[in-house]
Amino acid sequence: LRVLNMSDLTPDLLQWLVVDDKVSSKWKHFAHHLGLGEYISNIDRKEWRRRGVGESDKLESLMSMWKEKKPDTFTIERLLTILALEGMTDMWLWMKLMTEDRGHQSSDSPTPW
Repeated sequence: LRVLNMSDLTPDLLQWLVVDDKVSSKWKHFAHHLGLGEYISNIDRKEWRRRGVGESDKLESLMSMWKEKKPDTFTIERLLTILALEGMTDMWLWMKLMTEDRGHQSSDSPTPW
């Protein structure tokens, strides 16, 4: 069992991420940045079978896979790095704002500017 710490991604943060169309449309880019590119076709195939499935569902599946396959990197810092690399300034700022009030210091995360 892992102890939850301030850098862990929480369900509320993941929900904000998944419902954002700009972010969810880049789920394949996220997969590559996370070293999970080999699972893209599995996610595509699995989610395609369900009715009304969109990119947000695929991103949600990817986030679950990330947590399962690479729990040590399932952190706010890693997410902020990927958001910066993808130029997603608005979501980067939102995540930064949402995590600062938890006493989280993420000076290691690059800024998107």
